[in-house]
Amino acid sequence: MIKNSIQGIKITFNLPSRLYANDGTTLKVLQYSETPTATTKTYSIQQTPANGDRFQIFFVCDGTETKLELGNRKDVDCGIFDLYVNGVLDSSGYDDYIAVLEEVYREITLTQPIKKGLNTIELRVNSKNVASSNYKLKIWGASIQW
Repeated sequence: MIKNSIQGIKITFNLPSRLYANDGTTLKVLQYSETPTATTKTYSIQQTPANGDRFQIFFVCDGTETKLELGNRKDVDCGIFDLYVNGVLDSSGYDDYIAVLEEVYREITLTQPIKKGLNTIELRVNSKNVASSNYKLKIWGASIQW
């Protein structure tokens, strides 16, 4: 794997590649937002948001990675999600509702091991804040780090 000049960060910045319904087998349409402006980014979003939606992001890793950096947008219509690594719950309760739009960078230390080869990071919508109007996730990218 090629590493850049910054210690601990690999050149593996990916967008969600697949979106499933809550059954884990029915594919849903993954939509992309408008062209970015000076204050916003292009992000992936569900065309028909629902509780239980599953965003999948794929990474080829060397097995030493321990962190996920996730870039997304919090908004009035966003849900709460749980993080899965290769099908196993890693952490939960990430609430993306906020009253005023905000771009967010999360650095998550993984509790589940990353394996050498192909890994699947999954964000599963798991309810919504009582103030939120929908179950959307607005993801503009993720990277795996060590």
